[in-house]
Amino acid sequence: MSIEGRISIDVLFHEKDGTAALKVTSLQDSRAYTSGKVAIVSGTCGTSAVTIQVAPTAFRDASGAFVSFYEIQRFVIQSGPSVLILTQPNVTVDANAISVVSNAVGDFDDTAQLPTVRTSAGTSTYTIVMYGT
Repeated sequence: MSIEGRISIDVLFHEKDGTAALKVTSLQDSRAYTSGKVAIVSGTCGTSAVTIQVAPTAFRDASGAFVSFYEIQRFVIQSGPSVLILTQPNVTVDANAISVVSNAVGDFDDTAQLPTVRTSAGTSTYTIVMYGT
């Protein structure tokens, strides 16, 4: 089985004085991927941590098999309305709306290594796209 995809970031702001742009702030990056695995998981959580299952996930690939990760290189997180906190032993991310986490996290032989999501208050929905091996 093969994979083709990309993860892109595009940030653009124009600061204006009412008639002309005073300053443009921009950051762009896009990475293409032609090997590896991808899965998407969604759910709702509150202040108690919810473990994200990665081996296997509940996501099926094009062949119909459940996707299992040994290592995750990228997380892309969309959440709302409350701030979502993604925790993996070496990485903690406060996500509100959308975030990209580029740190490699993995070797999920130990359940203490599994990523979790929770909020600091209230409840939040989340959708996480995971890319890895």
